[in-house]
Amino acid sequence: MMKTKMPSGNALKLALLFLVGIVVISAAATWIFKTSFWEVISVIGGSFTLLFLPGFSLTYALFLKGEIDALERLVLSVALSIATVPLVVFFANRFLGVKITLINSVGAILLICAVGVTVYYVRRRGLM
Repeated sequence: MMKTKMPSGNALKLALLFLVGIVVISAAATWIFKTSFWEVISVIGGSFTLLFLPGFSLTYALFLKGEIDALERLVLSVALSIATVPLVVFFANRFLGVKITLINSVGAILLICAVGVTVYYVRRRGLM
């Protein structure tokens, strides 16, 4: 049975600071742009999902933990997301005839994340 490591106090403080920062930025953007708070939260969450998560899962597929540092992983995550999501959506549209819609784009993002996580899991277990 694997023991899970609890985050340290510094990691929890950093996560809390990050969440407070998101709320403060959202409140400021709500006031500046005269939109609802939830619209701003939606934009921030969507941007995170589109511009970070697919690349983050792919960086773990390409580089195991400890092979690159956090800053390199962050930069590569954004770069890989910007590169792979439009390519997957384009090729699905061009060669598979899948229309470009919100649902299909979210499906492409989930597919990229699933491939990254699967490759990471296989590499970590030594199956590949």
